[in-house]
Amino acid sequence: MKPLRSRKRRGGEELQDNTANALTSKRPKRDSSANSPHQDESNKHTVSEIVSLAREAVTRTSQLSNITKIAKYCSPESTAPREVCHSAMHALSTVFAKCLERGDFDILKTRRGAEEESSEQEPRNGSAPVEVNPMIAVAAWTKEQLIEFKKVLRARLQDADKALQVSALHSLLNVLRAESKSAMTSGGSWTIENMSYVSIIDTIVNSPAQSVDAVVETFVSHYLNEYDDLRLYFYRNVAKYLERVTSQSHMNTDRVYQILSKVRSVKKHDDKVTGKLWVSKSVTDGIKSRKLDRDTAIPPLVASNHTRAFSAAWLALLKCTLSTPVYRQILLVLHNQVIPFMDNPTRLSDFLVDSFKFGGSTSLLALNSLFYLIQNYNLDYPDFYENLYSLLTRDILRVKYRSRFFRLLDVFLSSRYIPAYLVAAFVKRLARLALLEATPSGIAMVLPMIYNLLRRHPSVIVLVHSDKECLHGMDDPFDFDELDPKKCRAIDSSLWEIQTLMSHFSPSISSLARIFSEPLVLPSYNIEDFLDHSYDYLLELVNSGKSRVTSSDWSSTDVVKVVTMASLPSGAPVPLF
Repeated sequence: MKPLRSRKRRGGEELQDNTANALTSKRPKRDSSANSPHQDESNKHTVSEIVSLAREAVTRTSQLSNITKIAKYCSPESTAPREVCHSAMHALSTVFAKCLERGDFDILKTRRGAEEESSEQEPRNGSAPVEVNPMIAVAAWTKEQLIEFKKVLRARLQDADKALQVSALHSLLNVLRAESKSAMTSGGSWTIENMSYVSIIDTIVNSPAQSVDAVVETFVSHYLNEYDDLRLYFYRNVAKYLERVTSQSHMNTDRVYQILSKVRSVKKHDDKVTGKLWVSKSVTDGIKSRKLDRDTAIPPLVASNHTRAFSAAWLALLKCTLSTPVYRQILLVLHNQVIPFMDNPTRLSDFLVDSFKFGGSTSLLALNSLFYLIQNYNLDYPDFYENLYSLLTRDILRVKYRSRFFRLLDVFLSSRYIPAYLVAAFVKRLARLALLEATPSGIAMVLPMIYNLLRRHPSVIVLVHSDKECLHGMDDPFDFDELDPKKCRAIDSSLWEIQTLMSHFSPSISSLARIFSEPLVLPSYNIEDFLDHSYDYLLELVNSGKSRVTSSDWSSTDVVKVVTMASLPSGAPVPLF
């Protein structure tokens, strides 16, 4: 028997060494300038004491009472220094992880099953009191301490010290992993302790604004973007959480968007996710052939599961009442960060159509995603061009997203199958806006677009060569206030606004407008070259003396990039952008 005792002793010493390494591996760097040498020495002594207590609690069940001695340093009311708090949290998470790994709490499940069986077999009256097993009592007490420890860590997630917030997050997720592995060992299939994970997510999402930014950043970068199982169940848990959110509160939905927008998405055409798992990967082999629990045992390495969970999370968010800044941010990123990764993007059609009809900048932001669905998923939107025409209001050339809008407008009007009356309505309305509302930089953006539309749709060139006299618009049949392109009578009008712009005070604008007085034989403009010019740029052209050039100056001028000068007659005015 002596050799056996010797081997057992060596195993215990090895366990102690491993525990000590785990307890000291994540100790944070101290700021030596913040404490005096005496305080540093005191902190070192306290940390060493915590490590010793944790080692004893791990190796000897009789010393599990050391948990309460360590826990006093973890409490939010504790005044212990940061290094001591961190060491205490990490030590306790290691102790509980070891308890879960050994199966210390399995006896509680056996006891619960035995009690249920005995309650069915024994009569309710006259039964003798059941004697409490000391091992069961110890396990129950340790379980209570674990529950209390997780509550303390969740409270620490909102600590004023960001370093302690992050330490609490690491400890919570370490305990989550140990709980999940313990459940897998007893259950036989892959699973995650989702109730613990839900409580972590709820704490992060419900924390006051700005208080957990460090936690969010660490949670996303170190966990959600690294581990597929944590990301999958985050999507699922967030979708369920948003179903319970009250419509009066924007804070919760804003925080959910803050996290969702930073999480790496999984492409839906991938057969398998190639990332890592926070919970042991070895148990997932052959998992598809087993009957799995719906909520806690969905295989995390199947891309389609991620796609469905991703879609459910975003759809749940869009059903909530959103603050205006978040609403606009979502519309900005929806077409490239959300729609390509959804299992059925057409489910967003109602949301996008309602946003498009909302008016103002919201309608402009919804255009990208709506066009994506029309182009790639054959979304049927019969009144699309009518609503698009109504967006050409007096403010369209002054809004923040005008470049984005005109870039899309050029795409929407690129088809040669658009009716002539519709193209004429857009051309006429753009010309009127350029005359009445636009700054020089706005006019420089509108005139090339009008030119392209005339070149692309020869049937509306009649607007340029019309012999109808519309003296300063007094007799113009075009109704600017009519938002229905079918009723505005643009095809019966003429582009007298362009002739007026030939006398614009800016030499650059007047030169650009004179292109319409020549035959429309030039190639179409590249709209991108005109979208971002500012007033300062136009003034710089005037001050540099480059506001008027002729075809003979073309070889030495880099201002005009979009017109082929070989087709211009000698001395003809040219656009300067």
